[in-house]
Amino acid sequence: MPGKGSLTITGKAGEVMQESARAAVSYARSRAEQLHKELAGSEEAQTCIDRQWTRYLLSRPETAADAGSMSAAYQKASATAGFSVRDLVTALVQSKAFTYRQPASGETL
Repeated sequence: MPGKGSLTITGKAGEVMQESARAAVSYARSRAEQLHKELAGSEEAQTCIDRQWTRYLLSRPETAADAGSMSAAYQKASATAGFSVRDLVTALVQSKAFTYRQPASGETL
């Protein structure tokens, strides 16, 4: 099994639950490389990552008004070879959605 970490189960987990947890971790580790490849090639996973970084950087959920500048930022970031989170964050921080961001109602930036 790849990896060198260990699993520690705390609390009142019975023997069956502990064995199930160990089996789940073993299965996940054995398929980690395949899962990585599938996620790396998934447009749906990339969209989800983009959306979560946008929400984090804007400190609020995206709105319909953000769609244009977010789309431009995603295209700018994905135009570079070897798309990375750094490229995405840089493009988002340079976008109008970030520059002119507004707090969610009742919040301050």
